[in-house]
Amino acid sequence: MGGDAIGFPELLGLMGFAAPWKFDGMFLDRELGHFELRFSCPRGTRHHCTECGVMDQPAHDFLDMVWEHERFLGYRCFVRARVPRTRCGHCGAVRRAEVPWARPDSGFTLQFEALQLHMCKQAPVKSVSDLMGLGDDRLRRVVNHYVPEAVSRENLSGVMRIGIDEKSIKKGHKYMTVFMDWDACRVIYMCEGRGSETIERFVEHLEAHGGSRHSIVWACIDMSPAYISGMAKHLPGAKVVFDKFHVVQLANRAMEAVRRLEQQGGVEDLKRTRWLWLMDGDDLSPEQVALVAALVRKRLKTARAFMIKEALRAILSNRHLSRAEAKAALGKWLAWAQRSRLEAFVELGRTVKKHLEGILAIFESGGMSNGPLEAINGLIHVALGRARGFRNLDYLMNVVYLVAGKLRHLPPSPWGTAPYDRSATWSRVLFDPVPAAR
Repeated sequence: MGGDAIGFPELLGLMGFAAPWKFDGMFLDRELGHFELRFSCPRGTRHHCTECGVMDQPAHDFLDMVWEHERFLGYRCFVRARVPRTRCGHCGAVRRAEVPWARPDSGFTLQFEALQLHMCKQAPVKSVSDLMGLGDDRLRRVVNHYVPEAVSRENLSGVMRIGIDEKSIKKGHKYMTVFMDWDACRVIYMCEGRGSETIERFVEHLEAHGGSRHSIVWACIDMSPAYISGMAKHLPGAKVVFDKFHVVQLANRAMEAVRRLEQQGGVEDLKRTRWLWLMDGDDLSPEQVALVAALVRKRLKTARAFMIKEALRAILSNRHLSRAEAKAALGKWLAWAQRSRLEAFVELGRTVKKHLEGILAIFESGGMSNGPLEAINGLIHVALGRARGFRNLDYLMNVVYLVAGKLRHLPPSPWGTAPYDRSATWSRVLFDPVPAAR
């Protein structure tokens, strides 16, 4: 293998430990199993004032500081440096100079923080803190620094279709509203509450990040009156699509109401069949199909309700229907529901008729639903577990953004995935002799 030989200080320079910082050596504490990379800044070097930005300021004194770095050869690795403080001749402030390998007041190098973010995206913060031997509060501070910064840099100019859903976050009816870019399948905004004001906050966030309320063409929501009024007030140009899974959920509730009322009337055949009627007809086993058929032959109200519910689900699940065909099919279903003499389905029919335009929009929008948002809700459930013990909603939202936001401005993971190249040109690293003590 060819290639030039480089010294260890030059290798550190490639990692960001560059001039005017001088490498003083690598030291090992055998008892603790810690490596230290030590640096110093020669006297006479000049720096900019971190208070007012004036350049070419002399060093006032030096501070001994330590940052934790990625593990080296299985040992915990630390960077120790004598950091100068400048006394600015312009503003008079005495401030610590910036170092190129860490952000101010972090305690970690930039590369180590990038690794922490990558691991927190894959595992609970508590597990990462135990694995790395760090306090979980320190990891939370890293998440709370980088995630809001990445969110603030997101460009939302291409958002045209959105999904909106509420999420319960605590006992006592505490909710947050989640907004999803339906095409990119990622969370783009969250806020506390589930009222119409959440739509207003989203529009403000959208327009602050390059988007426009006029660019939103479709919005998929449930039948919440608050969301409907919020859409009419703050996104009047967007066409509302009512989530088909929410409509089927209403049908399942009507189904359960019929079953419970009939079972209370003394029908013994309905005992222990609650979950049978709530299943999709396509998912029934042969034994369950036979049981449903037997109960249909007995002319039970519950069996009739099941057929009405399944007919509605079949219409909403048919992606090949045009708007006109879907309107005709729903018209026949509404007539069936109205004359069914099942009060729960008569009421459901009134609800469907009231929101018919939003339901028909399902067939105009290319089959939009909150299905992708429900998938993201699974990630949010994971985030809730990862944010175990969160003290405020902001931290929970940061974890959700990290897990489900597909943020494009986070530090890249230091773990590369490039394949090993045997034909690469290698450079030999020459380690300088390290003194036994400083």
